[in-house]
Amino acid sequence: MTHKKGFGPGLIFGALLGGVLGILYAPKAGKEIRKDLKVKGKQLADELEQNWEERQQVISDNYEDVQKLVKEGKEKVSQEILKGKEVISSSIKQSKKTAKEIKDKATTTATSIKEKAVKTKKEIEDRLARNAGADV
Repeated sequence: MTHKKGFGPGLIFGALLGGVLGILYAPKAGKEIRKDLKVKGKQLADELEQNWEERQQVISDNYEDVQKLVKEGKEKVSQEILKGKEVISSSIKQSKKTAKEIKDKATTTATSIKEKAVKTKKEIEDRLARNAGADV
């Protein structure tokens, strides 16, 4: 399993190791080495602090960006849901209107057919009655 630790920590570690090795192998007196170590330690502490602050800022910026994207996404989803509800509502209203029109037309047609059937029945009965009277 490999771990990604990033360039920053490796750079800091390399700088620290290089500084320590450079100081230890330099032909200087103990007092000078301690002074150099103190200076290098201060430099390293400053670099670490700066690196830490930069990383905190990056994390903060990314967090704010993610929050903004999530908020925008929620707003877009809400808008699309509202649009969908409006389309569905409109479709239901139109379907009900069409169904009512079809029902009304079917009722009118059925009534007309019934009236014609009653009229035709009456005409047939009248003809049969006349024909029956003529046969007697």
